[in-house]
Amino acid sequence: MAAAFGFSAGLIFNFILSFAFVFKTIDEHAKQNRRRSFIIFLIIGLTGLLITELLMLLGITIFGPNWYLIVKVFISGIVLMWNYIMRKIFIFKGEKLVK
Repeated sequence: MAAAFGFSAGLIFNFILSFAFVFKTIDEHAKQNRRRSFIIFLIIGLTGLLITELLMLLGITIFGPNWYLIVKVFISGIVLMWNYIMRKIFIFKGEKLVK
């Protein structure tokens, strides 16, 4: 239950910070329809969680449990890029990063 709560809190916090600080401006459609944007954000986040779980299972199966942290570091990088690219494409279309 703690993991689910932590994931949910992190997702909501990340959603708010992405709109407030990460991108200079947001797609006008996303600004007008935050519910739709949050649903897309949620789907991307849940897909990232699924990717994490599947790749962790695969990585631990191949390398063994002693490699857990190293596998997790690499997978975290992959999922970070997944989340960023998908959110950039589907929510923050063509927007520039704040400098």
